[in-house]
Amino acid sequence: MKTTLLLGLLVALQAIGAAQAPRMTVRQDDGSVKELRIEEARIGVRFAGDVAETTLELNFRNSGPRAVEGEFALGLPPGATVSGYALEVNGAMRAGVAVEKERARTAYETVKRLLIDPGIVEREEGNVYRTRVYPVPADGTKRLRISYIETLSATNGELAYSLPLDFPDPLAVTCELRGGDLRVTDAAGLTFSPGHSGDLKAEAAGFQRKGTLQVASKAPKGDVMILEEGQRPEFMLITRMPDMAPRRVASPATLRLVWDASASGWSRDHGKELELLGAWFARIRNTRVQLHWLRDTVEAAGEFEIRDGEWGKLKKALEEADYDGATDFSNIRVLSGDADLLVLVSDGIATLGENGPEIGVPLVFIHPAGKAAGGTLASTARISGGVAVAVSDVRAVEKVTMRPPRLISVVGDGLEDDLVEPEAGGVMRVFGVLDERRSGRLELRFGFGNEVTKTRTVRYEPGRNPEGLIRRLRAQRVLAGLESDGSRNREAIIQHCKEHGLVSDFTSLIVLERLVDYVDHGIRPPEPELQDAYEEAVASFQNRTTFAYNILSYSWRTKLAWYAKEFPGYEALILPRMRQVGIWKTAVERQFAPEQR
Repeated sequence: MKTTLLLGLLVALQAIGAAQAPRMTVRQDDGSVKELRIEEARIGVRFAGDVAETTLELNFRNSGPRAVEGEFALGLPPGATVSGYALEVNGAMRAGVAVEKERARTAYETVKRLLIDPGIVEREEGNVYRTRVYPVPADGTKRLRISYIETLSATNGELAYSLPLDFPDPLAVTCELRGGDLRVTDAAGLTFSPGHSGDLKAEAAGFQRKGTLQVASKAPKGDVMILEEGQRPEFMLITRMPDMAPRRVASPATLRLVWDASASGWSRDHGKELELLGAWFARIRNTRVQLHWLRDTVEAAGEFEIRDGEWGKLKKALEEADYDGATDFSNIRVLSGDADLLVLVSDGIATLGENGPEIGVPLVFIHPAGKAAGGTLASTARISGGVAVAVSDVRAVEKVTMRPPRLISVVGDGLEDDLVEPEAGGVMRVFGVLDERRSGRLELRFGFGNEVTKTRTVRYEPGRNPEGLIRRLRAQRVLAGLESDGSRNREAIIQHCKEHGLVSDFTSLIVLERLVDYVDHGIRPPEPELQDAYEEAVASFQNRTTFAYNILSYSWRTKLAWYAKEFPGYEALILPRMRQVGIWKTAVERQFAPEQR
């Protein structure tokens, strides 16, 4: 995993045109930054289909006289996320645990004050991951491991993988490439030799070189099915759209136009929106439009007949819209009844309710440029058989009047869940979860809108097992879908990241040294041997807490019962004494002045 961190940083540095060695920095008392030297780097890359997982394991040396906190900033390729993180604890590597970001920060800062080993990974803007480690011991070393997964692009029938290397100081390097028919096109000064199963490995002592490691493999042709074994097997299918020409959409006899008239709608470019609608109606020619204002509720605003593309009355109504209130897209579902088409013009930002309602008819979602393009409503439009289009798109009218073919659904033996991810060039990536069976058939259904016109059958059977790679990649893709509406999916994102060990805007990965630290902060450790002790400690703590509460509760109930208890006969003893006290008090008041009492 340390190897993965190195690779991720190098890829990010290459992207900005300044390939440098990965470095851990330490901030000095005077504000300057010092770099810790890398003594050893282990680089591991696994390939499966067009997917690569890079793992970096780095050993940093602190030659200073005191322990320091190291910071490692890591930029990842678009779409990639950290898939693993581990830190050296008492001579062994301990994996990180995904927890809520604030809980991780609290645990890290608390444990750091005790001068013991915490480590934390957080994600920042721009897909940058920041790793903090404490302590890196005085005149000692600290080892960390970090991994990430990326998909590779194909050029001229080959997949290309690159890793910039820039090590100004001598160090020991081990690099291992696994999976598939691999060809090293630039070894960057390393000497690779073949191992078992076609793996390639290079080792070098005193390595001091600047260059770029480049690896090529043949791009998949046809359907590629990768099945990962497990109690619930998961698969990744790489396939392509069949050769199907786009189809012109039939003009709707009736369409419902939902115009977002909430307060945020005032800032949209209404001129471009009206221009797009006008060009569209010119092609439709004749239709009946049912207009609705969308705010926190949906309000009917009348019906308009479009004849020979003339839509002046409807345009005037839209120009005179009043913008006020919140936005609740969940109300749209009641409008998808008897219309042929539902058209939503909005910025896609909900302030109330759901952001992606179920739609019973094709949805055309018209949104501002740069907004909502990958959001939940855009996904809802595609799933319904419609389309999401930006008003500034020069092909906007063509997109709303023509429908490209799409993969409508995947069905088959043992399929429990699937996730379809379209890519450029007609390539599609299908992820799925199966039941316990290990072989069967999947049927891919292609067509237009929700009409199936072609099918393709793919067989799956036991084969190469990429050891969790597909499972983690699918988890990342699910996370990306949830993050398209992160504010509303916050709890789902946290739960998903905890289950799969992922970093997000709401979660971090943390490593703690002692079992008591995990117990104190309510963080379940990753190792099975620690989990039993953790459960026992938590149960013991809960038992002690329950015992103390029961004692306190019993004491309180006993005291209340004593005050509520009646004591018959006490009046005969108390009343004479009260009379005596009254006589004494009256005598004192008569005999002595106030200041003498």
